[in-house]
Amino acid sequence: MPPPTLHGAGVILSAPEAADHAPLLALYTANEGTLNIPSPYTAPDGDAYLAAAARSEGGHIWAIRAADGAELIGTVALRFSPGARTADLGGIAVAEEYRGTGLATRAAALVIQHAWDAGFDAVEWECLAHNEASVALARRLGFAFYREGVSSSSFERYRGAPAVWGLLRRPGPLP
Repeated sequence: MPPPTLHGAGVILSAPEAADHAPLLALYTANEGTLNIPSPYTAPDGDAYLAAAARSEGGHIWAIRAADGAELIGTVALRFSPGARTADLGGIAVAEEYRGTGLATRAAALVIQHAWDAGFDAVEWECLAHNEASVALARRLGFAFYREGVSSSSFERYRGAPAVWGLLRRPGPLP
């Protein structure tokens, strides 16, 4: 089942489509150091990514699009296990020409609101310790960093790399 389409703040988050294959390849080739994305990123990685997005097993993967809903200009993911009270936000990548525009912040905020609406109590964030843009984005969103250690990435290139973890709790009283 594809993820729900999310709208707001001049951005649309929708399920990646087959037409997004080439833009994904360009996006991820240019975004070295994104923890949950293989590097180097190849065409078969794109095939696997689109297949995983279509299945939505263990979470949702969204294409970030401008308000007109046209081209893919980034991605964001929310991963979770059935029955879990905490979700993991990650896989955030934005095309170079959109960096510094607040696009990643707005897209991540939509996903966080989706997590609250879905009943999660908290959202976690893991990123490579040297990824200053990711650390800054997490802080802008209100994440409190609570741990440093080695990456939990399943990709060999990042396995064992220094990483940091942040936590954002749902505001207000919990059910």
